[in-house]
Parts: sequence; C-alpha cells; structure tokens
Amino acid sequence: MSLKDERLKLGLTQIEVAKRAGIARRQYQRFESGEGLLSKAHYPIIVSLASVFHTTPKKLIKLQEDEVNGIPKV
Repeated sequence: MSLKDERLKLGLTQIEVAKRAGIARRQYQRFESGEGLLSKAHYPIIVSLASVFHTTPKKLIKLQEDEVNGIPKV
C-alpha cells in the first residue's frame, strides 16, 4: 500500500487531502511521490495527514517509509 492507494481507497483527490490537512497541494504531492519525507515534516502536518487517513502518525510515516524503501505491505 502507498499513500496514493490509501487516498484512492478513501475516494479523495490530492487537492481534497491537502485541503483537509491544511497544507498546500504541492506539499502533499511531494509526500505522495516520496520526494518529501513525512518523517522530516513538522509534527502538526503529520498529525493532520494521519487524521485525514484515519490512522496514527507513526503508522502513516511507516507506510511512506516502506513505500520509499520498496517494502511491500502484507
């Protein structure tokens, strides 16, 4: 699974995720593409995105790290 997969599962666009999290669309795009790492983001941003995805900040960061490192989610 990836951030994109999770977003699509919720039926949201990148714009909708960014708006709900209170961040710029481009910033969210960077996280989704792996260009920007959630683990390096300000904690309030991580918390906002975790809320959008109905998960914890720790699980959200792990999801992105696994994706960037090519580790499939089982």
